[in-house]
Amino acid sequence: MPIRSAAAGFMALVLLMPLTSTAEKKAAQILRIGDRPAQRLEVRPTLATADTCQVRHDSGAVWAINGWVIGNELYKEYLDPGASCTGPYPFTVTEVAMQMYFTGASPLLVSVDVEGVDNSVPNCPFPGNLLAISSEYQLQVPGAGLYEIWVPLDTPQVVTGPFFAGFFIGNTLDPAAGGAVVTDSFPILCTSYNIWDTSLGYVDLCDNTIYNFPGRLVLFASGIPGGSGGYQPPPALDVTGPDDNDTLYASVDLWAWDTSGSNIIDYVSFEYSTGGGYSEFGRDYDGLRPLRDGVDAAGVGDGFSLNWDFSARTQGFYKVRATAYDTLGRKSSDSINVYLEPTPPIARVTSPADGSDFCSPLTLLMTTSDENLTLVEVYRRNGTTEYSSGLVTLDQSRLGDVNHNPLDGNHASNGEFGDYYCGPVAGTLAIRLWFDRGYNQLMRAGFDTIPMDTVAERLAVLCKTRQNRGTYDENLLKGIKSWVGSHGGMILFDYARRPDYFLLRQWVE
Repeated sequence: MPIRSAAAGFMALVLLMPLTSTAEKKAAQILRIGDRPAQRLEVRPTLATADTCQVRHDSGAVWAINGWVIGNELYKEYLDPGASCTGPYPFTVTEVAMQMYFTGASPLLVSVDVEGVDNSVPNCPFPGNLLAISSEYQLQVPGAGLYEIWVPLDTPQVVTGPFFAGFFIGNTLDPAAGGAVVTDSFPILCTSYNIWDTSLGYVDLCDNTIYNFPGRLVLFASGIPGGSGGYQPPPALDVTGPDDNDTLYASVDLWAWDTSGSNIIDYVSFEYSTGGGYSEFGRDYDGLRPLRDGVDAAGVGDGFSLNWDFSARTQGFYKVRATAYDTLGRKSSDSINVYLEPTPPIARVTSPADGSDFCSPLTLLMTTSDENLTLVEVYRRNGTTEYSSGLVTLDQSRLGDVNHNPLDGNHASNGEFGDYYCGPVAGTLAIRLWFDRGYNQLMRAGFDTIPMDTVAERLAVLCKTRQNRGTYDENLLKGIKSWVGSHGGMILFDYARRPDYFLLRQWVE
């Protein structure tokens, strides 16, 4: 396979390596070591628990590769907890081990890491983003023999799919000690990698122009499976925003999410088309999204999203497609039709900044993306230090009842759901606000007005609040859109993932 550049996540460490020449690697030879037992060499003693599972795919040590290991180099092995453990995901990686064969005593400086999987080349996984790395440890190999060297991660790393385990040898080895990596007798492409020179990049040990290994590295990991089953559903992607047939101006925050509940989504690709093939303009590998449950602090992350600046595109109709790929190579797409206006006359004041003090005379600096601007008008009005939208309150403690006593607070600690209802309550307050401003269908069933607590309970169903014990942002937006669509459909939606104070104030005022 073509050699690709080293993963950026480990680049800072790799750049510190003295470069080993390819000519030195070509001196490699193999030594059959058969079923020789391995001595365990540990950084510190560890105790395996009943639920510990070893993620290992080699068939046992058969060959020692003499003359290959120089030192100051990194080895990688593709590992899949789903192939080794029952109910693997989420899987917590705690330790990484690699077998090495020595002909004499030797000092050994080692560390380990866990990386994600880059699936950009179909059917050939490659080391991806760095997820965790251990401290560097000094060990002493006591003499000749086969050793199984175990190194713990400083902080256990949770993975939700296959990963790459890394083993770093941080010192130059004395050739007299004969340090060698060990393989089985089944060479499989795209599983075992090595890097010693950043200009050369990662080398597939079973398929390269230097020396093809006779099997996979004996490099594996240990950890704790945390799932109820190994099966993960295929992706089911939904474009949350913008909406189909929207007109977009200058740039847009695209927002998609996987509705299947899969824990092994690798990335989401965003593409556009003007009628022919699709052109990719971005990817998002981080689908982390906050769950707002009213009990714990909300997490961070914007889900699978991307800001698309299309100011250099041609005005017109476009199809935008988002595609989710999981670590097993499965995919799902969703698309919307939009009209792009790349250079609208949207005015922006660049100086003074929001909230800043100023004195007379005031100089205003403004910008706009419209290339045909003919006139700018500036207005002012006095601001107020306080502003109220007149929200009608709703007692969250009366919602989410399970035991048929809605007055007991409905707390999560008692197995009820009221504490989790912050999302449906916020949505209900917004619906009531617009209902009071004349959008009467928002809270009507025929000629009857729907009580606010009923709206909140029905929103909780649409937003899957009980199911998730809280509300994800995507569920909240989809739930409110669904409610509005079935109650008049007269409100358009805008969204911001992290609005600042001044944006909120603009919306309210």
